[in-house]
Amino acid sequence: MILGVATTLTSTINFSAMVGTVGGGGLGQVTISYGHERYSPIHMVAVIIILFVFVQLIQTALTFIAKRYGRERPKHRTLFSREV
Repeated sequence: MILGVATTLTSTINFSAMVGTVGGGGLGQVTISYGHERYSPIHMVAVIIILFVFVQLIQTALTFIAKRYGRERPKHRTLFSREV
């Protein structure tokens, strides 16, 4: 469930950036207005880096939480497993 929340949050961030490119505001609009229309590659690169870092932070934090608080699956014995 926690990993599903991580996927949903990162998808929402990505979609909001895409909506900004078509006039919805946000980071997508900053990229289009300053980066593309004013030919400022530093704005485009900055927005890409911000989005990348933000998504990575969310993914890392929620993956850590999922591993920490997720339930352990029972270990199944297979044909080739050995007991130590």
